[in-house]
Amino acid sequence: MLLDVAPEMLESGLSVAALVARNIDNTRTLPELVAYRRAVGRRLAAYWKNRSTSANPVIREYHEVHKLFGAIGEPPAPEKLLTYVRRNRDFTSSGAVVDCYNIVSARTLLSIGAHDLNKLSLPITLRPVKSQDLFVPLGGTEPRSLNEGYAYVDSRGSVICCLDVLQCEQTKTTRESQEIVFFLQGNGCLPAAVVLKGAWLLSEIVKCFCGGTTELVSFLDADAIHPTASIKPPVSFENFKNLSLQKGTVTGAKRLSNLSALSAITVRTRQPIHALALSSALPDKVVGQQVIVATELHPLVVNGETFTSYLPALFGDAYSSSTLQLDAAIPDGERLY
Repeated sequence: MLLDVAPEMLESGLSVAALVARNIDNTRTLPELVAYRRAVGRRLAAYWKNRSTSANPVIREYHEVHKLFGAIGEPPAPEKLLTYVRRNRDFTSSGAVVDCYNIVSARTLLSIGAHDLNKLSLPITLRPVKSQDLFVPLGGTEPRSLNEGYAYVDSRGSVICCLDVLQCEQTKTTRESQEIVFFLQGNGCLPAAVVLKGAWLLSEIVKCFCGGTTELVSFLDADAIHPTASIKPPVSFENFKNLSLQKGTVTGAKRLSNLSALSAITVRTRQPIHALALSSALPDKVVGQQVIVATELHPLVVNGETFTSYLPALFGDAYSSSTLQLDAAIPDGERLY
């Protein structure tokens, strides 16, 4: 097991995932990545130009969770990132790996950090801090104790990330890092479906610009433990036209071994499709349900299985989510937009 999350963290609404990348090239930043990073920076700067980051419900929720664990006044990482991007219309030039996860973090508002896997003492636990925990912040040399908050802590009691903000010095990624683990964290306003979306997007971007392979190895769904007041994200034609959406009928479902928060769903379209879904979003009797399935996605390896299809989650109210389902008499395999 790579990642464990304490029950009180899940109860506070923190869904968390771990994505491992192997044999990547972090020695250079491709011109294509620089161009993509700058294009995303310009779009985000324009979007946030007349919008308040501090008033955004997702950002406010990060502050509320910090306060819940006694840490007040520390801006969450996505807020810091967006403040910089809005001012500079670009991200900091910090190397390929950091560019990749900064882009995903700014687009999704997930808190994302990266660590050199070979420098970690596993397993990593997300939990409230203890008095004996030691933390050497990025750029520092001397350990310091932590009196409040929560942290990602290794098996030796060393803090590798304080809150969802401050990473440590010992496990930072460098140009020589080839095996990296990314931790993606949401909050009560960023449900597990957004964490999965962010992991899928990060996997695609890292593969495209850094090479190597990626695998989603841990996924913990706070929605399945404790209902949270998630935001209903806006759904527009622009969201759907870039996806290949089909109507299908569920013929089988099984939870993934070791990652029970996720399920492998067999969907009948014109041919059987192997799709990934959040277990917490599935109805009790999913077999026979008519659903919308997103296909032709970038391959995502999860627990040794490869998925290119996904059952999107719909946030029905403040306390539940479900898969997108259909009542209309539409043939299986019909393309939808």
